[in-house]
Amino acid sequence: MSRDYKNTTSRNKKPERTVAPAWLMLTTGLVVGLFIAALAWLATQPAGAPEHAVKVTPKPSPPPPKETPKPQPKPRPTPTAEAKKAPEKPKFEFYTILSEMETVVPPQELSAEVKEGVPQVKAPGTYMLQAGSFRTNEQADQLKAKIAFLGLSAEIQKVTTSGNETWHRVRLGPFSDLAVLNEARAKLKQQHIDALLLKVAQTKK
Repeated sequence: MSRDYKNTTSRNKKPERTVAPAWLMLTTGLVVGLFIAALAWLATQPAGAPEHAVKVTPKPSPPPPKETPKPQPKPRPTPTAEAKKAPEKPKFEFYTILSEMETVVPPQELSAEVKEGVPQVKAPGTYMLQAGSFRTNEQADQLKAKIAFLGLSAEIQKVTTSGNETWHRVRLGPFSDLAVLNEARAKLKQQHIDALLLKVAQTKK
């Protein structure tokens, strides 16, 4: 019986192994080595950012310029209804309170005749001259001394108003002689002292 040598030879023949190229193996080994080295280096580094990392802090943008507020005009206070109704307080710097027996002689009641700068008093009667009224006695005394240099005699009267204000008024008189009265008024006028002319009412007997 003859053998089939052809088939036997093909079955006994071992398959040939495929060998990878040398350059591929070299490259693969190099990549694996670098990867392992990188892992080893990272393991030695502390947690957090690497040393070569530099934090760049952004510069804050400058704030917008503040606008200077324009000064607003202060509103004028509106007077209340009570303030409108309240009468003005009388000024006592010169007139002060007068006695019930005294009245101020208005300029239109004086004579049109003017001598030495003052209208003449023609109506008969008893008169007083008030040269000034002051808060302090020292001020009143200074005016009294000034009047004494004119050869006139004056007195200081201390009065208290209804508002508990104290005033010191400088007065001359009483005058019944109109010539003496007009002469005294002229002397005061020359020293720029505008005396207040008061007429004293006559008491009934």
